[in-house]
Amino acid sequence: MGWTNKNVYFETSAVNYLANKYKWNDAVTTKAFQSVRGNKWYLSPVTIWEILLTSDEIKKEKIIYYSQHLFFEKLLNSPSELIINFILSGCPQEEKKYDFHSNSNLQKTWQNLCSEKNKTFIYDKKALRDRTEYIQKLSKQLFSIINKVIFNLEIKDLYTSLPILLNIYIQKFKKRNIIKDVKFEKIFKLSILFIFYILCLEIDLDANPIKEFWDNINISDTGERLNYIVENYESLIYRGPFIEMALMAYNQIKEKNTSSRGLFFDCLHSIYLPYVNYFITNDDHFKNLRNNLDHLNYLKIHHINELQMKAYLRSL
Repeated sequence: MGWTNKNVYFETSAVNYLANKYKWNDAVTTKAFQSVRGNKWYLSPVTIWEILLTSDEIKKEKIIYYSQHLFFEKLLNSPSELIINFILSGCPQEEKKYDFHSNSNLQKTWQNLCSEKNKTFIYDKKALRDRTEYIQKLSKQLFSIINKVIFNLEIKDLYTSLPILLNIYIQKFKKRNIIKDVKFEKIFKLSILFIFYILCLEIDLDANPIKEFWDNINISDTGERLNYIVENYESLIYRGPFIEMALMAYNQIKEKNTSSRGLFFDCLHSIYLPYVNYFITNDDHFKNLRNNLDHLNYLKIHHINELQMKAYLRSL
């Protein structure tokens, strides 16, 4: 495929595939070849997050070293950065182009690692795993939540009023004929839940943009935050990053009739679709998403097995 001057995003499964199949010197040749064609191959903070969770230390360092030689030295915006940018731009139907490179501390670290390839990530592994474990619990409960509105988490007080609020919001949308069937009811529920998790509970690897957003408004209570978003940014429920996440979750849950521990990360990856030209994956969930949804954004998804992989990936 003769791509030129394109922004190409690699989801974590595709990165793992390439790092396992090719050597770091192949990555050097590939990056030089793609640079000549004007293509930028991108990672995101979400990809880095998942790579750092690799339990096999040798495998993890191999993936990092390979990635340092292959991918662009700037990361795409973190989910929090994308979400706050979208909100501050007024939740438009068509977002204007802007510099989508991250300004996070992780971005600074990544750029440093790309410049000095003898370096690697230094981080608190336990803290990262603890944070991820909480997210994985949420992922596994999404099926129950959208079908029965059941919450079985350790921090129960946060969720006392959420099922009630969720149903109130859904009923309002039904009365206004925004929700017309059970499918859309479930998708809207998922969107609101992701708003609650990420925007209200600040669940992200780097949630500083979200913290700053709420500090400026001076709202700290999670329930008040959710009410504020629904009252002032209702379109965020059915337009932008959260609906992308909701569609990914709905399609995956519909296929399996259950939720998986990795679902939340798949949803986070999906929010990059509007911002890139091509989305490369080795995960069938994304291919199913493309096949189930009739929209130009999802045609950007390419499974690694569908591409003609030649030496140094020059066919891309």
